Amino acid sequence: SLRASFVDAASWVDPTNVANTFFSYYSYGAALGLALDLELRARGTTGLDDFMAALWRRFGRDETPYTNEDLRDALAEWSGDKRWAEELFERYVFGSELPDYQRLLATVGLEVRRARPGVAWLGVSQLRFGDDGAEVTTATRVGSPIYEAGVNRGDVLVEIDGERLRSEDHLRELLAARAPGDELRVLVRGRGTASEVGVVLREDPTVEVVSFESADRALDARTKRQREAWLAPRSDHRLALQRHCSEDGAAFAFEYEHCPWDGTRLSLGQAAPPQP
Repeated sequence: SLRASFVDAASWVDPTNVANTFFSYYSYGAALGLALDLELRARGTTGLDDFMAALWRRFGRDETPYTNEDLRDALAEWSGDKRWAEELFERYVFGSELPDYQRLLATVGLEVRRARPGVAWLGVSQLRFGDDGAEVTTATRVGSPIYEAGVNRGDVLVEIDGERLRSEDHLRELLAARAPGDELRVLVRGRGTASEVGVVLREDPTVEVVSFESADRALDARTKRQREAWLAPRSDHRLALQRHCSEDGAAFAFEYEHCPWDGTRLSLGQAAPPQP
């Protein structure tokens, strides 16, 4: 989030290495939320919804500021397991480890597996094809075969194993005839020179999530109940929120922070039930 202003709103003309230095905290937060929900359910609780409701009562209702440490302590108190809550935050929030999604999704009868097993992967995300070959238009990802071969943004892939690259379909055809572990000889032109490099292909790392039934795995009764509870309506906590004027009690939409008439700060609370 320290780079939010440079990613969410700002624009720049200089090339960057954002692909290797930044991961959206929106996606990361959603992924951690999924892991926490499944972990809580596996531990016999009602999941993330009720924990979020507890956070609302503790911080949101009175608009009390909070820190990551406050959330960690609230999780420890709510779950009754301080050691687990501290380890979770240390590894996944303050640290950069990833939860074991294969184990967690299995608790609701879902399997994480390779989407394209055995398919050779070059590791180039975006190419612009022209008469001279295929130009790499974005920074290559650290750890990908093409990155390990020293190819990066601005380089042009001219030939692969002696064949001139003509189109994206042509590249797919060339890769379809290879297997992970094969080495390609790629003629690369960049930074004023042309050279041939070796690129060792790897298996496509893309994964997919499928049900146990689709993967021909048995779904026991307990796991089925866990899945049904997980996919059921989210929560019984239905909070219709409104902003209220402290002077006359007038109600406004949740999005308002100040009275549109006199500018006084509005308080936040649950909407009054409809009158019969």
